[in-house]
Amino acid sequence: MSDEEKKKISDAEAEYIFLKSYTCPVCENKLYVPTVKSGKTRMISQDWDLRPVFKNIDTVKYDVIHCNRCGYAALTRYYGVLAKPHKELLLEKIAANYKPIPEPGDSFTYADALARYMLALKNAEARLAHDSEKAMISIKIGWLYRGAKQSLGDPDKMSPEDKANYDALDKKENEYLEKAMEGFIAARMNEAPPIAGMNEVVLDFLIAALCSHFNRFEDASRLIAGILQSKQASSQQKDKARDMLAEMRERMPKQ
Repeated sequence: MSDEEKKKISDAEAEYIFLKSYTCPVCENKLYVPTVKSGKTRMISQDWDLRPVFKNIDTVKYDVIHCNRCGYAALTRYYGVLAKPHKELLLEKIAANYKPIPEPGDSFTYADALARYMLALKNAEARLAHDSEKAMISIKIGWLYRGAKQSLGDPDKMSPEDKANYDALDKKENEYLEKAMEGFIAARMNEAPPIAGMNEVVLDFLIAALCSHFNRFEDASRLIAGILQSKQASSQQKDKARDMLAEMRERMPKQ
């Protein structure tokens, strides 16, 4: 895909975006962050790992609040007043050596979004954030790589150059999905629900989906069994868990 084609995809998202103002909790800079207009978008499907798919826009691109003066970046869910020790860590480990990144146009390319998500992950690591926060950033990075990969088109009809790019994006997607899986498993063991905005049923489904993806069938099966026995799980959630189990059994090696 050419740079011009990538720009057209990004420009098509502009009508769904507005600039929302924030104040950076680290350096008090006034921020104007591209944000998705609520009520403007329409979700059309959901991927196996709960990635939402919207018509005409990849909303995942726009979930990081970023200050280009000091390098502060965080998912919208975690944006807010920082404790003094956390602010000091960010000033020392991020702001002291931060170099501004290119400002985007009216909307983000995948490269724009990935740059901001990578900063958000560095910020989370610098201020010793919970495993769940780092896992949520990681899974969304994986989703961005998937979106970038899918934007290239049908891999069976690609030029060798585009196919090589597709394969590289696929590798990066799986790298960050695996980081997310390990982070969510750690969070499930050490954090109290709700975790990253998810109740136990939703979190267990997500971990099971990630475990299944990486052929950790025993772990996935145990989590699915818990969902099927849970009084908190809805009938729809149990149906999705059964679907995952059926798909997984087709892939499991014969015992």
